[in-house]
Amino acid sequence: MNGKTAEILEDAIQRHEKFWSTVEETYAEAVAQGSQLVQLLKSVDLDDAPSKEQMGKLTRAHKHLLCLWKERRVRLHSMLALIAFRTDTQLVVEWLEQHGDPYLTKNTSIGETVEQARTLQRNHSHFRQIARNTYSNANKLFEASKAILESGVCDAEKMRAMIGDLDQRVQHFTHRVESRFNLLNQSVLFHTHYHEIMAWYDEMEKKYAERVVDSEVEACERSKEQWLYESDGTAQAYATTIGEGTQLVRELEAHSQHTGIDYNSNIACINRLIRNIESRNSKLSSIWNPQRVLLQIGLRFAVFVRDNCEVLSQIRSWEEDMRGMLESSTFAGNAEKVLPFHQDNTAQVKMAVKNIRKCAQEVLQSIHGNGFSDLRTRQGKSVTDLIRENLKILEVAEHQVMQYAAETSYRIEGSRKLGRIRNVVREIVAVFDREERALQVMSTVPVDLEQALRAQEAHEMFIKRIELNNMDSVRVFYELSNELIREGSTDRSAVVELNEMVTGRWRRLSGLAEERNKLLKAAIVCYKTYLTGVYPILDQLEKDYSQNPDRDWCAVRVGETPQERVNVISELLSKHMDYKDRFLKGCIYAQKTSELFLKYIERTSSGTGVHNRHDSERIMRMKSDLRERQSKILELWTKKKKQLDRCQQFVLMDATRHVLVDWLCGEGERRLNEFLGKGVADAATLEDFHTFKLAVKEERAKIQTLLCMAGPIRDEAKQHAADIADCMDDVRLRFEKFSRRVAECETILRGGKPIPKDDLSLDRLSDPNVEENMNIMKREQNKKMREPMHELIKSERDYIEDLRKCIEVYIAEFDSAEANSTLPTILKDRRKAIFGNYEKLYAFHSEKFFHELSKYEDDPEEVGCSFTVWVDYLNELYTDYCVNMEQNNHVVALPEVMSFFESIREKHGLEQNNSLHSMRIKPVQRCTRYKLLMEQLLKHCSNVEEIR
Repeated sequence: MNGKTAEILEDAIQRHEKFWSTVEETYAEAVAQGSQLVQLLKSVDLDDAPSKEQMGKLTRAHKHLLCLWKERRVRLHSMLALIAFRTDTQLVVEWLEQHGDPYLTKNTSIGETVEQARTLQRNHSHFRQIARNTYSNANKLFEASKAILESGVCDAEKMRAMIGDLDQRVQHFTHRVESRFNLLNQSVLFHTHYHEIMAWYDEMEKKYAERVVDSEVEACERSKEQWLYESDGTAQAYATTIGEGTQLVRELEAHSQHTGIDYNSNIACINRLIRNIESRNSKLSSIWNPQRVLLQIGLRFAVFVRDNCEVLSQIRSWEEDMRGMLESSTFAGNAEKVLPFHQDNTAQVKMAVKNIRKCAQEVLQSIHGNGFSDLRTRQGKSVTDLIRENLKILEVAEHQVMQYAAETSYRIEGSRKLGRIRNVVREIVAVFDREERALQVMSTVPVDLEQALRAQEAHEMFIKRIELNNMDSVRVFYELSNELIREGSTDRSAVVELNEMVTGRWRRLSGLAEERNKLLKAAIVCYKTYLTGVYPILDQLEKDYSQNPDRDWCAVRVGETPQERVNVISELLSKHMDYKDRFLKGCIYAQKTSELFLKYIERTSSGTGVHNRHDSERIMRMKSDLRERQSKILELWTKKKKQLDRCQQFVLMDATRHVLVDWLCGEGERRLNEFLGKGVADAATLEDFHTFKLAVKEERAKIQTLLCMAGPIRDEAKQHAADIADCMDDVRLRFEKFSRRVAECETILRGGKPIPKDDLSLDRLSDPNVEENMNIMKREQNKKMREPMHELIKSERDYIEDLRKCIEVYIAEFDSAEANSTLPTILKDRRKAIFGNYEKLYAFHSEKFFHELSKYEDDPEEVGCSFTVWVDYLNELYTDYCVNMEQNNHVVALPEVMSFFESIREKHGLEQNNSLHSMRIKPVQRCTRYKLLMEQLLKHCSNVEEIR
């Protein structure tokens, strides 16, 4: 068959396909018409069986024709495939003969270098890839031949012969291609490994030519492992490469025998390369053993460096531990436990340092013994120098830490001593605790002088006992602690602290004992002052002042002159004043002693709070009772003083009368008789008489003064009013009689000439209104003196009313809101902060102080007694109130608090001046008001001693 036949077959196939297309169209048209006919027959209710029979025949004929058509199409295609098979087989054979075999015959070299081998391998791989296409085509031909044989369109024997010949040719060619491919692969592998192993030899020789080691153990271990890996790898690579070269030579020799190709030059090249490998391997093997020794030395050096660093670190850590231990607050208490560990650590450090030195000596001996004196680290430092430097650093660190260890041992020993001292201190403190408890049991507050004296005696015995039992142990402790401080083997502050503890506890015990002693002394002084000092005086004074309240102290006693009576009354008045001073001083002293006693009761922490409060209340009752009695006695004293003042006024007046009468009856009568005896007088006598009259006038002036002063005294006096009136009448009558005789004498001396006027009359040259004016002045003075007193009492009454109003309004509303839980949160538990001791102030002023002031309403000069009696209690009350107010003003100023109390004010309809702020400030204002009123009294009172 030729190409023309192939074209005829292709044309026949096309016409065959076209024929079937026509058949399909005709068949489709016939089927469509048949279907229409069947539908039409159904629509007219005619029998469609003949139509269906014809349609079945048509379908069967179509299927039979399709089978015939397919058989013919297969035959046509098989004939075309046979033509293509013969053509493709011829092409494959031609390629093998013209290209494949000639290429393999021409290219027989396997290369002498890795580059040549890889180039040949690359070219052969390209050729092999092309050959694969031929293999693929041949395989396709083999498959196609099976279909052609099955179709039966050719001679089967010829077809099988053709296929067998083609298969033999392809297999022979494939064997040659693969054989060369394997040779080239082995050549590339050998040359590659040769190149790599030679480079490896270069690298190893260069690497091991340097005598360097690492300073870290891990790096040395890695270097050693690397060396083992490299030596093993080198041996393995050597064996592999030599084996590959030998195998390649054998393959070349075998291939040469089978194919007749000359591979001698390639074999000679391979053998030369093998000898090079053996030579370099022998050279490298000669340095393996020294390198192994060097690596071992390097590892031992690194171990030395590591161990040295660890020992140094341990030394520093141990030093830090020792420092931390010494600085620890628990060091002294753990000294006994720490000592064996410290000794063990010291021994371990010494052993570790000894081992390090031994290791260093061994490394140095190995270095010098193997000729590695120039051995260096990777950082370029000499190994021997580094070893010596590390040993020097270790030596310094060892010396330093051993010094510190010795110091620590010294300190531990000191701490052990300190621990023993602590035990002594604990024993001493325990004894002190027992003594304090014993003292606390004894620390009751005596209720009378006898109990106080017994308690003082027991306390003195207790003091002697604790001094006898404890001073020796305290002295021994001080000796031990001072010795420990001198040694300096422990923390001075700890010893000082123990010293201070013992001293402090001793001082505390001594202080408690001293406080108890002061309490007992204060109790004794207080009870003695009250029982033997103040109360007897109070009883005596109260008894004396209460008896004979209307006694006449200036009653004339037989043989007493008026001046003697004046002296007696003055002495009585002086004694009365002295009694008052002594009485007040005694009361003040009693108040001070009781106040001191109270202070020590409050400071003493023995007993329960209830007992202390009970004792305090008892002493407060004593003070209050003393004030009551003091006030009562001052009132009685004032009454007696007024009696003595009236008596003194009377006796002074009577003594003055006697002096005047004595002059009239004595000197005046004598001179008058002298002038009467002369008769008619000359000028000199008249001049002398004139001088006498001047003296009489002076006496008249004295009498006039006496009469003026006696009048008001007579009006006020009750006890001596008649005596004063008799005294006034007597002196008046005596002087009038004497003045008439003087006038008669002057008439005689003038020769009987009458005197134009009576110039010696008591009424002459006197203003008839003088007495009235003096009374007016007296009343005005009394008014000025009483006005401040009335103002004091009135303002006290108003002040009490203000206090009452604040209590009944603000405090009552506060308590009610607190009870009903309607009190603002901010005011809870703030009653004391806002009102302080307001109710105490009200109770004191309304129940005590107002009545005290009222007693002196008619005697303002003595009102100072009220303040004298109550000044300490006033000071206590108002100091407490003012301090509390000052500390809590900010609470009242809070908006919520102001709003709460403002609503209370509005609820009760109080004026703005009765706000809580105004009510709280009134006690402070009252303090200053007392001072102002006292200053007003000072201005208008004559007897201001009490006020001052």
